Amino acid sequence: MAGNSPQFQASSQLFYNGKVDLFPAEDATANANAGAQLKEAIDAEERMRALVAEAKDNFEHTPEGKEMKSIIDEVSTDTNLTDEEISTYVTRMDQLDSIKKNFIETHTTATAEFERLTAIVANSERIIHDVRETVVYEKVETFLNEYPNYAGSGMKCAVVEYGHNHTFAESAEAWNARPDVKISFGVIEIRDPTLKKSGNK
Repeated sequence: MAGNSPQFQASSQLFYNGKVDLFPAEDATANANAGAQLKEAIDAEERMRALVAEAKDNFEHTPEGKEMKSIIDEVSTDTNLTDEEISTYVTRMDQLDSIKKNFIETHTTATAEFERLTAIVANSERIIHDVRETVVYEKVETFLNEYPNYAGSGMKCAVVEYGHNHTFAESAEAWNARPDVKISFGVIEIRDPTLKKSGNK
């Protein structure tokens, strides 16, 4: 068990002592789908960076872009510029910066492609989590339907261990709204308050 998390080690110890039964909360197909969603998001981010770089490069070839370069070259090489000349250059550079910003926005964030890519990236984390969290609900439902009552008490419970970036809240609402499910869920989250949400599981 070396290298595994303390939480998993605790669960395993309970299992080996015959106190609990363990069932997988993951599914290979769902994980593959999540992986595909993640790749799509990564590709979208790379394409967005490429579009920005392309827009910046294209601006440099416009008259305004060439003028900006000329001013920068002039200011960096001419040490005898008067205060009035410097002020004129600064004013013009401010104008050119605004033109450059508008140019880049027009060729990136204002395009339909960039909006589509932004949506893919924005929704990726939720989609990647939801597609796997739904599998957890399916497995818990199957468990509660099929597993024997504990000691004949009529009680059944299931504890799900998962990475602390998963909240299950939104996916629980979506699950409970479905007309075909037999068991609805209310989520009680128990976690170490010293852990912060991050990009890691």
